Amino acid sequence: MIRKMDKFIFSKNLNETILEIIRYGKLNQGEYFLKISPVPEPGKPLLTEDEIMRLNILNKNRVEGKLFSFDEAVQVLAFFSPLVPVWINVQYIGNIQEKMVFQLNCSQRLRKPSQLGNQETGHPPFKAIYT
Repeated sequence: MIRKMDKFIFSKNLNETILEIIRYGKLNQGEYFLKISPVPEPGKPLLTEDEIMRLNILNKNRVEGKLFSFDEAVQVLAFFSPLVPVWINVQYIGNIQEKMVFQLNCSQRLRKPSQLGNQETGHPPFKAIYT
C-alpha cells in the first residue's frame, strides 16, 4: 500500500502507466498529449476538496477538449497533493499532429495515498486500459 504521494511520485506513476501502454501496443515512443476527462460518480460522497477540484480545477471550461503536456496534466491532477484523484484510467486514443494522445479518465474524488485505487498496478492511482 502506498503511503506517500507528491508531484514527483505522481508523475513517475503516470509515466510508468504510459510506458506500459506504449510497450503493450507496440507504439513508437515519442511526444504525446494528454486529455483529461473527469468522470462523475453518482452516489459517491464528495468532500470539500473534491468540490473545489470538480468546480474549479476540473471544470469543463478548463479541461474539456483541451490537450495538455505531461507537466501540465501533472500540475492539474496533483494540485492538492498528497490528495490526488482516487483512480485514473489511462488509454491511448490516437494521434494528433503526429503526437500520441492519451485519455486520462479520472475520478473527481481526491484521497490520501493509502486510499488510492489501482494499488495492484504498482503505480496507483493509474491503470492502463488497453483497446
